Amino acid sequence: MTPSAAQPESPLLRQIRALCEDGEIEQALDAVKNAVGQSPEQSSVEGLASALTPSAVTQLGLTRLKPHIVAWARFASSVPVGTNTSAGTLANIHWAAELIARVRSVFPNEPQLYVAESLLRRRDPDRQSALMVARQGAELFPEVWPCLTALMHALADIGNLDEALVFARRALALQPADGSPLNDVASAFLRAGRQVEASALFDELQQRFPGYRGH
Repeated sequence: MTPSAAQPESPLLRQIRALCEDGEIEQALDAVKNAVGQSPEQSSVEGLASALTPSAVTQLGLTRLKPHIVAWARFASSVPVGTNTSAGTLANIHWAAELIARVRSVFPNEPQLYVAESLLRRRDPDRQSALMVARQGAELFPEVWPCLTALMHALADIGNLDEALVFARRALALQPADGSPLNDVASAFLRAGRQVEASALFDELQQRFPGYRGH
């Protein structure tokens, strides 16, 4: 059962489905982009499910789809990980991740798709799906910093902090001037009650980046 299965279909969702049925996929994409930006609690992304097939993805091309994927990822970033959220928001997260997976199946050599999908799936109750996508991205693109940090966050979400630290250090090696991976993994250790390791990591952060102000 999908997250929106028990929800009545809204006028917005009917409008998006109608656009898709009329072959107006780009208009439907624009409607969804506006909806997740303005009313993320209203189910809208599901309306694209029947129309955004792999063949449609190929026809549209990645250049035209990227702004919509960015909008979905930005929407996901506004939803804190591990918090209760509305059924409509959860449905949008679920379907945006599923549709990005379709795009990724057509364009498997685009690292940003793995990052965007894992970002969405981290907000899904099934955290293992985020880990699977993030790990695949990091294995395919070990020199791409966002892929490494995506895996770091997915590992931290499920409590695998020691491996998360490994990927934080790999990300730090790629971009030595950016202390955010070390800050984020130190914060994860702190939230997990591992104060000794967290304190050591925060000390290291201050030594490497004097005056760094993280969270």
